[in-house]
Amino acid sequence: MNEGWIALIIVCAVLIGALMPLLRKDRPSDKPPPRSETLRDWRNEK
Repeated sequence: MNEGWIALIIVCAVLIGALMPLLRKDRPSDKPPPRSETLRDWRNEK
């Protein structure tokens, strides 16, 4: 095996590794953002 094939395999492995997160279906960015919690002032409650 010459150096060209080794370089091609390395480049393909890097590209596949970089594309794997993009191909996943359950990306965290697809989920809606969590509800924002608000702080209530408990000192003024009756």
